Amino acid sequence: IQKRNVLSNVRRLFASARAEGVPIIHVACTTPPEPGAAISSAPMFSSVFSEGVLEKGSWGAAFHVDAAPAAGEAVVHHAGILSFPDTALGDILKRFDITKVAACGVATRLV
Repeated sequence: IQKRNVLSNVRRLFASARAEGVPIIHVACTTPPEPGAAISSAPMFSSVFSEGVLEKGSWGAAFHVDAAPAAGEAVVHHAGILSFPDTALGDILKRFDITKVAACGVATRLV
């Protein structure tokens, strides 16, 4: 991440989008705090879910300070790889009348 200046690039991208009034929608892979609430057939996610690594509200699921949502920005939580099923992401895009999306992200290795 440091070698490629990922976080400084995220900061610049967010600053530019915010200055232009472009909506930023943050998507976080998190699991509900209830034991067994998230399940997955993917071995990587099964172990992560069972150990509570990405439990919503925990340190492991928090956004890095350099990529954190600003006040009023939408945050979507999902458990797994896909961001649309069982989330409000589609509704948020419709509300902002967004038809084109630039997606970027930072994920840590979970294995």
